[in-house]
Amino acid sequence: MKTVVLSLFGYAFFCLSLLSLPDNVWDFLILYSPLIRSSFQQLLRRLPLIGAFREGEALKAKFIDCEASLTLGLNAFPKSLPKYKFYTHLIEQLVAVHRSKGVGLKKIFPEIRNHLIRDVQFERKIVSEIISGLLQFMIIFLTTWGFVYLSISLVELPPNHIIFFFMFLLQLIGSLLFFLLIHFLKKNIFEQFAKALEEAYLFSVLLEIGVPINEILERSQIQCGLFSQSKMFSSLSVRMKNLIKRLKQTGISPLDESKEIIAELWQFQEDEFLQFTKKLQVLKFFILAFFFLPSYFLYLYSIFQFFMEH
Repeated sequence: MKTVVLSLFGYAFFCLSLLSLPDNVWDFLILYSPLIRSSFQQLLRRLPLIGAFREGEALKAKFIDCEASLTLGLNAFPKSLPKYKFYTHLIEQLVAVHRSKGVGLKKIFPEIRNHLIRDVQFERKIVSEIISGLLQFMIIFLTTWGFVYLSISLVELPPNHIIFFFMFLLQLIGSLLFFLLIHFLKKNIFEQFAKALEEAYLFSVLLEIGVPINEILERSQIQCGLFSQSKMFSSLSVRMKNLIKRLKQTGISPLDESKEIIAELWQFQEDEFLQFTKKLQVLKFFILAFFFLPSYFLYLYSIFQFFMEH
């Protein structure tokens, strides 16, 4: 268990070091050897914690190239894009519609780019929060076991292996719980936004190019997908259903209203980003208060008990 805890802290320090590398170091790698930089970037994108952030950076660079080629009328989209959240699938879906139906993407791409940039910035902030939390855990971990070592060496206290076991167990559970809860919160919140935005975008794009309503509903899944089923988007989905009903009855296009709903979805996600960072702060405090500090106090209690008995 000690090895596992130390590995987590070592990995956190390694990630923090990588994220802290200045831009001139990366520029030097480009000039010295593009192959070294490319291989190193591939390694970073496979790592836990910082992998998603690096994947987002790679997609952002590719997407800007796609947007530039579209502006120049080259239509030279890459065959594959880095996989980052829902953005990759959404872009691929829009490009497929562009190729098959001729829909224009010049108005849609800047909007997606801006949100992608903010999303990557958010991901970097989340990674920094996670690593700072792990470093705080490491400081308390080292302080606790440093105190244990000094007390045994200087005061010649007999080691209490049962107490040591429970101390390690608390610290290990706290570290693992920190990772698991972050993963659960991110997945539970932001995967819903991913699917909802994808469905709303496909609905809006297909509607704009005049695809028949039945085909729009089938391809976008706007009426039977997560957007309509999730309680998180209940008010927006009711509005969308009413707009679709109006379209079928009167033929009035809900294009402008659907774009407003998409804008509200983006804003909703931005608000959730801010709430998530606050939840991370609370989570770090919870782990420190209920797992790491108790392990320290547990050892202090064992010391007091020893002196009272002797």
